[in-house]
Amino acid sequence: MTTRFDAIDLGALSAPDIVKTIDFETILAERKARAKALFDAAGILPDWDSELESDPVVKLLEEAALREVILRQRINDAARACMIATATGTDLDNIGARYHVARQVITPADNTAVPPVPAVMEKDEAFRIRILLAFEALSTAGPIGAYKYHALSAHPDVYDVDIASPEPGVVIVTVMSNSNNGIPTNEVVAAVDDALNNEDVRPLTDRVSAKAATTINYNVRVFLQVYSGPDAEVVRKASETSLNAFIVSQRKLGEPVTIDGLHKAARVDGVRKAIIYYGDGTTPFTDIEPANDQFAFCIGLTVTVLEAK
Repeated sequence: MTTRFDAIDLGALSAPDIVKTIDFETILAERKARAKALFDAAGILPDWDSELESDPVVKLLEEAALREVILRQRINDAARACMIATATGTDLDNIGARYHVARQVITPADNTAVPPVPAVMEKDEAFRIRILLAFEALSTAGPIGAYKYHALSAHPDVYDVDIASPEPGVVIVTVMSNSNNGIPTNEVVAAVDDALNNEDVRPLTDRVSAKAATTINYNVRVFLQVYSGPDAEVVRKASETSLNAFIVSQRKLGEPVTIDGLHKAARVDGVRKAIIYYGDGTTPFTDIEPANDQFAFCIGLTVTVLEAK
């Protein structure tokens, strides 16, 4: 099995040149300068004051500058909508259609309910990954990317997969799910197994089997020292939100949960120091390093502000 697939870190890409920085004050200054040049050349309105905000001419120029800002922002948004790294919603759906990849339905709509319940669809980030893997799926020579694409597309509840080949001709696919705290049901594992053993997907020389991921459960307790001045509860909530975002970002197969990562997430504006323990509040937190067929799952996060001494 080849290993030519390397995921592109879209978040690390530089902003495209077509997306321009927009500054209202710069645009307004340019319009004022242009208006002054035109008025001077025509010999009209010699007494208007470009620095006086209440001047009628300035008001007209401000309105024109605002319209230019809105237009430029619309152009930026349109440019982003055409790029796989930044497109969202139906814009991303249309990019997917270009590669014959459709967004998956996680939970079908229920039109019999009152009021009707809309369908729960695959999230943009998961859909984006499958689009990137689409070209890999064209190969039946056994590349990792092809196996990943077909595994991720096998069932709507598949969240992440790991492809391993412990020996030539043997492929083991570990499956993590969107629900049930990441542990897939037998149905989901069977769907992946069936999809990868399809004769149009699996090379004749490979023996493929799918299995459920295992979890490393952990609790985190964070104590914060905050600077005097900011509302301590506002700081605590911001730190908790940041920590939750980091924890969720690491909830993938083989992804570590590091003390450095937790510290970085906890240190939002207003935090002087963060002290991080396991859930018992006494054992210092240490890095969690799951194997490729495991994932770390946080079953509890508590963030407390220490009283100022």
